[in-house]
Amino acid sequence: MTASYRIIDYSLRPAKFAERKMISEVCSRLKVFASLESYRYIGFGSIWFSDCILLHKALGVEDVISIEKEQAHKARFEFNKPYKGIRLMMGFAADVLPGLDWAHRSIVWLDYDDPLNPGILDDVRTVATRATSGTVLAVSVQAEGLVDKRPHLEEPLEITSAHGFRDCFGDARTPQDLEPAGLRGWSLSKTSRRVIRDEIDAGLKSVNAGRNAGQVLRFHQISAFEYADGAKMTTIVGVFVDHGQNGHFEAAGFRALPFFRDGDEALRVKVPMLTPREMRHLDRSLPCHDFGHLDLGPIPEADGKHYAKLYRYLPNFASFEQ
Repeated sequence: MTASYRIIDYSLRPAKFAERKMISEVCSRLKVFASLESYRYIGFGSIWFSDCILLHKALGVEDVISIEKEQAHKARFEFNKPYKGIRLMMGFAADVLPGLDWAHRSIVWLDYDDPLNPGILDDVRTVATRATSGTVLAVSVQAEGLVDKRPHLEEPLEITSAHGFRDCFGDARTPQDLEPAGLRGWSLSKTSRRVIRDEIDAGLKSVNAGRNAGQVLRFHQISAFEYADGAKMTTIVGVFVDHGQNGHFEAAGFRALPFFRDGDEALRVKVPMLTPREMRHLDRSLPCHDFGHLDLGPIPEADGKHYAKLYRYLPNFASFEQ
């Protein structure tokens, strides 16, 4: 199997860039729980280490763990590691995550290239049953289509029905009202997030059974994203908070974020097709909370409004204009 970093140039994905910036802004508000410098980041840096670099520069996070499954390419990961504070842990997340010290508040981004599968849900359960209050969890999966790759099958099977989903994922992980339409197109994005959220809640239910009321942990969803730089992708982001720290969550101001989404709907991140000159023109009207006062000029209204919503998180495009 070809390593994902040989297929995807993560530096050329503008919607992914915007998502990364928004997740960084979520994490910047964690200081109500503890100093940002005291947090640990756990992710899949690949050879680009883009998320590791951003969280170190923006938040001052120095303790960084990058889990890399491409063990044969360890030398290349080591060569591209940008900071000495990044610890490479070679292996699959399923093998690495259980052995980590979860007493630390952490920012965890399980950023998969693959569609949802039982192994991903196992990893999600591992984090949910070990996380401390103030820990952020983001999970990203592909939303192009589900495939059953269980070892006993002669070849992978596309999952197109609730029956096929149940065969692969099991009864407990199958939504009772799952319809075939929920396994196609952007509807699969919503289904994937729902199943991930249910897995988190199931994990918390098991660990909360032995806790007193003040220590009961909940997962507060902060946002959900959808985008298609190439393949359709979706991400769910939230923070674990025990009952005694609910006030911290509210004080952080997560609900005021322009991309706050705590329900089933996601923010569709679509980078508008604008020239650098058009972006500079719109910038002169921003910030603008009333789009009726946005000076669009000749720019299409839909593109202008979408840019106004996301401009703080979009990449800057260099241009050689005559």
